[in-house]
Amino acid sequence: MVIGDGIITPSISVLSAVSGIKPLGQEAIVGVSVAILVALFCFQRFGTDKVGYSFAPAICIWFCLISGTGMYNLFKHDVSVLRAFNPIYIFDYFKGNGKKGWLSLGGVILCITGSEAMFVDLGHFSVRSVQISFSCVVFPSILSAYIGQAAYLTKFPENVGNAFYASVLDPIYWPTFVVAVVAAIIASQAMISGAFSIVAQAQSLGCFPRVKLLSASKPQEIWGMLMEFVWLVLSLQPQI
Repeated sequence: MVIGDGIITPSISVLSAVSGIKPLGQEAIVGVSVAILVALFCFQRFGTDKVGYSFAPAICIWFCLISGTGMYNLFKHDVSVLRAFNPIYIFDYFKGNGKKGWLSLGGVILCITGSEAMFVDLGHFSVRSVQISFSCVVFPSILSAYIGQAAYLTKFPENVGNAFYASVLDPIYWPTFVVAVVAAIIASQAMISGAFSIVAQAQSLGCFPRVKLLSASKPQEIWGMLMEFVWLVLSLQPQI
């Protein structure tokens, strides 16, 4: 699953983030997204040790932005969406929609995809640090963002196709756009690194075909880039 996410996450995340520049049209959005992805994958051979220190502040800013925007929309538009926490509504939904209700769950699967990346992080962080960061920062921030978008859509259902950017306040629209793109790149890098790490370990165990291994962090010699795998994953991005 991690390897699959390493292929899917970059294209989906970057395309979603760049979709904030709607006035440029769909073709321009796709073009910018492909350019960012090509640059991201070409950068892999140099490693992330030189820029890794900037990842944490950028992600913290991102979580603050989405949680703050979510709480603003919640209290401004419709606090009653908090009733969605009542589990009785999901039973009513399935009861009223039957098979179509279960099939509709495929439309919200992106809300939980990527959670398996936490298991990759266990190789870099302790179990306790992952538990604390996810429970105290990641989950509350994402939940606030989704609740805020739900509250916004109760007043402006016509913006369902681009609820996130539509719900952002005008004064912070472009700062949010920039941070969203940076966060998408960081998230993509995390999944790419996780996928490459698994492939490298599988290769060392003889469970993966032999591919060229290049060192990307020479001082530590702890990270190698599987260049054939890099180009394979990159070639799949435009298709997704």
